[in-house]
Amino acid sequence: MLYWCVLWRALVVYCYTNANVRNLLRELRLKKNLTQQNVADCMKVTKGYISQIENGRTKIPKYRVLVMILSVYGIKPKYFEYLLDNKIY
Repeated sequence: MLYWCVLWRALVVYCYTNANVRNLLRELRLKKNLTQQNVADCMKVTKGYISQIENGRTKIPKYRVLVMILSVYGIKPKYFEYLLDNKIY
């Protein structure tokens, strides 16, 4: 797990912009017809935290938080990286 955490941070810093990650997270949530409140309830966090992630008012989430968000969306981290790499957002 630590390896993936370090890899995720490296990919974000060198390959992806904050905007790309947050836009893709928002698009995936909307495609699943989920509200920020739905996601927050599943993750046991506040709706405000999800909003901050999507609107860039906080840093890109740590890998474990990203995995939690993606699991709510039913998406694997590798597929998320594929979407980012291919600019599908």
